[in-house]
Amino acid sequence: MVSEQLIELIEQAEAKARTIIAVAEENASEINKRAALEAEEIISEAMIEAGAERQNALSKAEEQYRSLLSEMERKKKSHPDLSVDLEDSTIAKLAERIVNLFGHS
Repeated sequence: MVSEQLIELIEQAEAKARTIIAVAEENASEINKRAALEAEEIISEAMIEAGAERQNALSKAEEQYRSLLSEMERKKKSHPDLSVDLEDSTIAKLAERIVNLFGHS
């Protein structure tokens, strides 16, 4: 009789231990799922933030590029090409020199 009671107590303890282990495994699984979701949210937010920073950097680069183009246009306008009179005068002088060179050969 004592042995039967002892066996029954052991079986009850084993059943209780299996129940505790099952509950612990279920809790661990839930904790892992929540941790994965939280990590996913953090990663998603970080990627969004990185995308915003990249877009900001691209916008700044584009702004600098446009500023450079604008400055080049301004410089081009402030230093216009040769005037038509100066250009005509230069062409006439070059033509005269060429004629003189051919005339002396």
